[in-house]
Amino acid sequence: MCMPGMDNEGYEMKKKVLIIILAIALVIIATLLYNRVNNTAQPAIVTSGIVEGTEVNLASKVAGRISEICCSEGDRVTMDQLVIKLESDDLDAAVEQAEAG
Repeated sequence: MCMPGMDNEGYEMKKKVLIIILAIALVIIATLLYNRVNNTAQPAIVTSGIVEGTEVNLASKVAGRISEICCSEGDRVTMDQLVIKLESDDLDAAVEQAEAG
């Protein structure tokens, strides 16, 4: 079928170009949809810098004086790790009293 005012070759050429453009558009749309559906990762914020902890509060269950510090500044510590040793006269007296009966 030929459009009025166009020769058969011009019509066929335009038809091929249109088919190629539609095929490329379909591939682009399919790729975008595939990436959107299969992208389950949350967007990440990427930055650089230094995180510095400047103050940590420690508390003990008993009062006493620090007899030994078991770690240095910058050391990594884990939960329940010994950080300091305390001297407690009150605790020593309570232990002696409990042992005496």
